[in-house]
Amino acid sequence: MISMYKTLLLCALLLPLSVGAQETTKNPLSDRDKSLFQQKAEIVIPQRTVPIVVDVEVPFAPATPDTHVVVDNATAVPQPSIVMTRRKKQGVTFDVSTKNKQIRSPQAMFDGSVETFAEFPFSERYDAKGRIIAQTAIFDVVASRPIDTDGFTINVGPHITLPQSIRVSAIQDDGSERLLLPRKNVYNAHVSFPRITADHFRIEITYRDVLRIHEIFFKEFGAPISQVEHVRFIAQPGASYSIYYNADHYVKIDAGETPQLQRESRPTRATLTPMRNDFYHMADTDDDGVNDANDNCVTTPNPDQIDKDTNGIGDACEDFDRDGIINQKDNCPNVPNRAQKDVDADGVGDVCDDTENRFLARYPWLPTATIILVGAIVVMLIVLTLKKK
Repeated sequence: MISMYKTLLLCALLLPLSVGAQETTKNPLSDRDKSLFQQKAEIVIPQRTVPIVVDVEVPFAPATPDTHVVVDNATAVPQPSIVMTRRKKQGVTFDVSTKNKQIRSPQAMFDGSVETFAEFPFSERYDAKGRIIAQTAIFDVVASRPIDTDGFTINVGPHITLPQSIRVSAIQDDGSERLLLPRKNVYNAHVSFPRITADHFRIEITYRDVLRIHEIFFKEFGAPISQVEHVRFIAQPGASYSIYYNADHYVKIDAGETPQLQRESRPTRATLTPMRNDFYHMADTDDDGVNDANDNCVTTPNPDQIDKDTNGIGDACEDFDRDGIINQKDNCPNVPNRAQKDVDADGVGDVCDDTENRFLARYPWLPTATIILVGAIVVMLIVLTLKKK
């Protein structure tokens, strides 16, 4: 008896644990769910030894930031995630050319990275007075779009002196040169000139020492701003993740409790490697055989796609009589009858039913005739019975 009590007590203790385990178990993303998303990508995340908050920029289709899901590649289990919207200045790229072929990697001055640099050739030569002869480098910078600017900043390498002087001009569409800054000695890294909007600049640099320029940053006014969507989630050590996004329509997938991801100030940046989603097929919400993109009634089955008024909306999901009931469910689609009364239950509302389908209503004399006929039969039977006696 004591052992039985111990067994019952053990079961009572383990039951909440088993229930809790069942409640926290997440179902993997089904093939049907995967088929709803137009695109898939692998999320490339740096190595990690502890859980980290990850931010990845995703090219969501317009107005569809909610139609995504992050999954663990090993288990296909959806991961809690949120969408963060940021405003981002649209970048501009530069193409650099120079006639001085001895300049090494001139493009590095405008590649956006301070890790790379352009190295200018320098040979120590002296004039008659024993002064180092200045050397000159000229290069053209062509922007991918016109920029509104009034100067730039020169970033040179450590232990490298700034150029001695600099001259800047803008090249017009007709090829003419508009001088922005006459040759001027350089005393700091900031170079200013009258504000101009242009996409082609010619920069002439004079230097008397070894020169390496890591980056030249143009100041820009009113740069175009775009809205960028980032997906944020927690990445576990050793796990890899993919994201399905741009669903045909809103998709609600339960990914469990969402942590407080908004408060993370320094998330780890991740990148995407797009890949093909072999499960995708165009959605057909109402299962009428016509996909949503071509269906004139997305949520109302209408395989015939009839549209008598040619307004782009199928007749099945319109409300011709404006009584609040769509034509497909309205028993009088052309006559308002919100109550949908149908006394004879023939599928046609009373307000537009010209035919009485109730048998007795169509033949009101029949009950009386039936009573008379039955009465006559009873009388005849009585008479015949009396004659026999």
